[in-house]
Amino acid sequence: MSPSLHKAANGYLTLDFNDAPETCWRGVAIRLGNEFGFVREGQALCGVDEAIFPNFVSSTCTIKAGYDNWSGNYLLSQSAEGDIVLQKLFSEVHA
Repeated sequence: MSPSLHKAANGYLTLDFNDAPETCWRGVAIRLGNEFGFVREGQALCGVDEAIFPNFVSSTCTIKAGYDNWSGNYLLSQSAEGDIVLQKLFSEVHA
């Protein structure tokens, strides 16, 4: 299953990588820093079948990151600005 984009319980978008190759996730993480100016903040917390990764933070928004067995790696927007970033990333990885 390729990456998917949908509205999460918080009312903003989540970009789920599902079973996309790990290189897809890594490429997006690198782009968030290099092209969008995000930095990583926070610590990773890992459980048996889920993890919380450091957030992606810019001057205008925060995008949470993590992993679970259902979504694979994921990015979770916290704002309308974050939604715009996730929509752009989705259109590029889904093409």
